[in-house]
Amino acid sequence: ISYLMDVKGMNYYEAVKYVDKCIRDSPPVYHVNKCSKTNNGIFKLPPVSKDNKKMMYYLKNKRKIDKQVIQFYYQKGMIYECSYDHSVVFVGYDEKGIERYASKRATDGDWKVDVFNSNKEYSFQLVNKESDVLNIFESAIDLMSFQTLEKLHKRNWKKSNYLSLSGVTAIGKFLAINPQIKVLNLYLDNDKAGKNSIAKINYLLGKSYQIYDKGPKKMKDVNEVLIRKFKQKEEYS
Repeated sequence: ISYLMDVKGMNYYEAVKYVDKCIRDSPPVYHVNKCSKTNNGIFKLPPVSKDNKKMMYYLKNKRKIDKQVIQFYYQKGMIYECSYDHSVVFVGYDEKGIERYASKRATDGDWKVDVFNSNKEYSFQLVNKESDVLNIFESAIDLMSFQTLEKLHKRNWKKSNYLSLSGVTAIGKFLAINPQIKVLNLYLDNDKAGKNSIAKINYLLGKSYQIYDKGPKKMKDVNEVLIRKFKQKEEYS
């Protein structure tokens, strides 16, 4: 505020009177940020695009995720392209099949954000009641990348349970709804945040579950492992 420069040299009382006069003569204008709306606490999915071309290109070409894996989640209504910014929307459902959570990831940039009023207990996940194994990832991209790697190795990529973390609360909710789980495989990022999450999960759940750290040791995350695999394949072809 430019007029604050004029108070230099005044005593405290004079400065307060001067600033008060300036504010009364020229009241400040307040601007409301439209992004601050909370939708009255109601969770609502972003609008769906007429086609999913940008989503498909991003996931298949940039992230190297298998087309069959992409189509599987698209047909289940768990991923789609947002109409106004063409981001990929990842949807999480509760045990009754009602959408409770969604995150958006840019197809033309690096940003990612949770949709307003998302319930972080119901993040992107795939449930298999016949399996007692839960594979845990930091993002839906890593989850789908792992399934792509499983498919490349001719393994059943839907045989276990899969959970993308939107917070540690997501693990607690998943385990409460799926009491058959006995084993937790952690495929978290190879960074400080990932290591802290592993330590926290081991501390909270180590006495009740078999926990294994299976995340990448030389690369940042599972998606980077997948992309590197394709690059090596191209180099030797």
